[in-house]
Amino acid sequence: MTRTTGSTRSIRMLAAAAVSCALALPPVAWADGPIAGRQDLQDKRIDNGANSGQLTDQEKAKLEKQQDAIGHARDKAIANDGQIGAREARKLTHAQNKASKRIHKLKHNDQTATTPAQ
Repeated sequence: MTRTTGSTRSIRMLAAAAVSCALALPPVAWADGPIAGRQDLQDKRIDNGANSGQLTDQEKAKLEKQQDAIGHARDKAIANDGQIGAREARKLTHAQNKASKRIHKLKHNDQTATTPAQ
């Protein structure tokens, strides 16, 4: 029989409480946070690519248009009922995954800007 120390017991209780709280919240309560945060990160990746010369002006414009469409879809999902449902979150995440791959592809292709943006 193994004995648990007080600190081990405390860690287990804290972990159990954290899991309980996470499960108590419906997915719609936290779905927007990661989606909005990821949008910000992808916008930064696009700006960094343009500033470094990895993206041409045309590539940057295409990527920004794609990000705007995702942002519009996010806003529309929230406007419907004030929150993002699980299905809407899956669709937005899928769109963000596609956009992320496209950002990577365009940043690492043979085309570069003649002069990096400042």
